[in-house]
Amino acid sequence: MPADIQFFIAQQATLDNWPAPNTWLGEDEIARYVAMGSEARRTEFLRGHWLIRLAVGYLTGRAPVSFEIRQPEKSPPIFADVPGLITSLSHCKGWLALLVLQNEHTPTLKVGIDIETERDRPNLARLAEHSFGADWLNRHQDQLQPAFFERWTQCEAVVKASHLPLGTKLLRQQRFAATSECNEGLWLYHTRLQEQPPLHLSLATPYPVKPEGFQWVGHKFSAIGPTLAATRAPIGTHAPA
Repeated sequence: MPADIQFFIAQQATLDNWPAPNTWLGEDEIARYVAMGSEARRTEFLRGHWLIRLAVGYLTGRAPVSFEIRQPEKSPPIFADVPGLITSLSHCKGWLALLVLQNEHTPTLKVGIDIETERDRPNLARLAEHSFGADWLNRHQDQLQPAFFERWTQCEAVVKASHLPLGTKLLRQQRFAATSECNEGLWLYHTRLQEQPPLHLSLATPYPVKPEGFQWVGHKFSAIGPTLAATRAPIGTHAPA
């Protein structure tokens, strides 16, 4: 498997051509699937876990149904037969995004990914002020919609790659610095993909990486090459930026 990190995106509706789930879901996955309260959540779960298998199969050259996956409570899926594989999965409005990193030396590392469609939201200014504070809202008023979804995905990715809870306090205090201004914390990557509507994608990693991107199109993965802007995300109490 390549050493650098890979991210994969897919429209959920393109992932429904899978074998019978009982032929590839593990015991933990089946238990979680059965406990879900709605058909929509179960379908989303299957799509996400099939994307994970497709992606890791693509990277390793193995059949997607061949992996043994454990799914502990409050944990990302664990590939029992691929040492050091670390993943993060995000769902949003018909899209899925997956981040995959292999680090056999430090398998307890965490990574984070978040994807959001840029869209109209009622009371966006009020939500932005509540989440990020009045000063942030004043600075981004002219381009509020793209700025809001950029920052939201950044915060979500940081939370997934750390042990912090997502909450108003973190949202307002989190500082994202230019790489030259910070020597510690998570590395954070963001891009705005020109889909319709646009997609905001943020990745958070414990060390600098060179992300490779792939999109599931026509029953296969095709490489995509967006430019990802890199910043640092110090973990702790900071003035918002």
